[in-house]
Amino acid sequence: MKKLLQLNLVIVIVLIAGTLLAQSTAIKDIQYTNDPNGDSPLKDQVVTITGIVTAEPYAFGGSYYFVQDANEPWSGIKVYDNGREVAQGDKVTLTGT
Repeated sequence: MKKLLQLNLVIVIVLIAGTLLAQSTAIKDIQYTNDPNGDSPLKDQVVTITGIVTAEPYAFGGSYYFVQDANEPWSGIKVYDNGREVAQGDKVTLTGT
């Protein structure tokens, strides 16, 4: 049992370190595009963002919320996330496509 706990602790430490070391992408770099189709230049790529929750899930039936990382155009993003409990003003770091 002791070895299993030690292994789990190592996995948790590695996961935390990986999250802390992940470079955040500016939301504007995801949202802004010159593509005539409107596709993001980072479409289908895994990216990590860090920002502040500006609109809580309860306002939208609990299925999504908004995150913003700057006070300029293109700096906000709609996040579909049924599993996370967030509140306006929370700082979040998210990774996804």
